[in-house]
Amino acid sequence: MLEADRALDQVDRYGRLLRYVRRSGLNVNLELVRRGAAAPYFYRGERGRHASALMLAATTAKATKR
Repeated sequence: MLEADRALDQVDRYGRLLRYVRRSGLNVNLELVRRGAAAPYFYRGERGRHASALMLAATTAKATKR
């Protein structure tokens, strides 16, 4: 399932959808950051409702060399 953040833009400057990905209740975006397979990027610096969790996951992944 693709989940929009209503407080943020719905598309980027190229018309791509800006969404969180959920599968079976799991936030896939967050899980990829936790594993060190992705890094958070905030379009135009605007932070949505998952920003704190994404930043914490990135910091933890980096500290544990993932």
